[in-house]
Amino acid sequence: MRFSHVAAAAICASGLFAAAQAQASVAISADPTQNMSCLANVCTPTAADAVLNAGDLAAMLASGNTVVATTGTGVEAGDLRVTAPFSWTAATLLTLVVHRATVFAGAVNVEGNGGVAIMTGTRQGVAALSFTPGSSLSFSGLSSVLVINDTRYKLEKSIKSLARDAVAHPNRAFALTGDLDAHRESVYPSSPVAIAFSGKFTGLGHTISGLRIADMASASVGLFATVLAHGAVANIGIEKSVVAGAQTVGGLVGFNGGTVSNAFTAGTVRAVGTGSSGQIFAAGGLVGHNSGRVLNCRSEARVLGASATGGLVGMNDGGTIQRSFATGSITGLDEIGGLAGSNSGQDIRVSGSIVDSYAMGKVKSKGSAQTAAGGLVGYNPGVGDAFSTIATSYSTGEVGPPQPIAGGFIGAERGVATNSYWDTTASGTSQAVGDGDATGITGLTTAQFLSGLPAGFDPAVWSRSPSVNAGYPYLLDNPPQ
Repeated sequence: MRFSHVAAAAICASGLFAAAQAQASVAISADPTQNMSCLANVCTPTAADAVLNAGDLAAMLASGNTVVATTGTGVEAGDLRVTAPFSWTAATLLTLVVHRATVFAGAVNVEGNGGVAIMTGTRQGVAALSFTPGSSLSFSGLSSVLVINDTRYKLEKSIKSLARDAVAHPNRAFALTGDLDAHRESVYPSSPVAIAFSGKFTGLGHTISGLRIADMASASVGLFATVLAHGAVANIGIEKSVVAGAQTVGGLVGFNGGTVSNAFTAGTVRAVGTGSSGQIFAAGGLVGHNSGRVLNCRSEARVLGASATGGLVGMNDGGTIQRSFATGSITGLDEIGGLAGSNSGQDIRVSGSIVDSYAMGKVKSKGSAQTAAGGLVGYNPGVGDAFSTIATSYSTGEVGPPQPIAGGFIGAERGVATNSYWDTTASGTSQAVGDGDATGITGLTTAQFLSGLPAGFDPAVWSRSPSVNAGYPYLLDNPPQ
């Protein structure tokens, strides 16, 4: 089966890319089909908000290749959301042509030799293709076709096959066919994908459970040891895992210079080395050392490390963390933070950035009198006249005791932020920054946090409900599970 642009071209000719309308979408759901025109297995919206019944779509796929688009003649729905499960067994191709974001919020199963082709755009803060907790796109076999934005992905059904193929072809694209259980596998003595990866990987919403890695010889350790600038790892969960190394360790990626998006980790991450001068030591629930982008990610992992120990990222070194959060406990010797151990700049031109993110884990130090620990970031230095950026973020976790240098939000150096907050009740401290200045950081009691969104928090990004996230603000595009 080959993906063809014929159907997409036909839709474009009828006015595919009309002006986008905010909040509009096509939903593939359990509701009756409404505001959708389906002619010759090509479905387009007739109004900005439209519904295609999942059963109707499955019936069309049983009869032939089917196209679903977010744009009709003079109509732009923008996003596509899959909210109901469906499957098909015929060797037919489902093509999704989406102007903005494609979000799976239901399980889709390709049970035969059928395939999926997705042509998708993006909108601010949302990856081109994402999966909400519990949703996935699964394939029963390896002969199916998966194409995302003109890139053909090789399907993988085991960690060993992924490792073998990625090492042989580090610049190609790979995807998981389903969830993987690694409990019965031996402990990996090195990162499964031990090379510098510059390709693309998507878990398609699936999880890898029980992964165990113990590598005391390599500089970077994770499922992926190193992701280079053009590399991307997305839509994957790592749970019930134990990942241990000597220097830079992440629950998913050791060193990230590319993009990690829509990923989560749960388990234990441990960096045991102290090493010598010139080496980097960092431990993060998701990424050890980040100089790239971490978007729409979360971690529940327990993290233990030496320097630069963080619930999500150990060392954010000129990288970006956006719309992400961490809830696991963190214990380290120095530079310990609920979200990031350190948030620093590579040079005056490239500073670390944390935006629309939060941390809720307990932060504890086993270090000396110079230990810096913070509810969100342990160490937040500047480079030259530039200081690392933190905006519209918050922390709630207890910091200590005991903590020699402790802040409810930042441990040490400059607390320069915009519209950012910490919970003075839960953290146990009234200091925003343990050692340094504080600008743009406000302390709120737990009662104040639970009363509504803090000032400056965009309601298009954040929401709050008594039944979600213990009543604290949460991210609309990255809700807690």
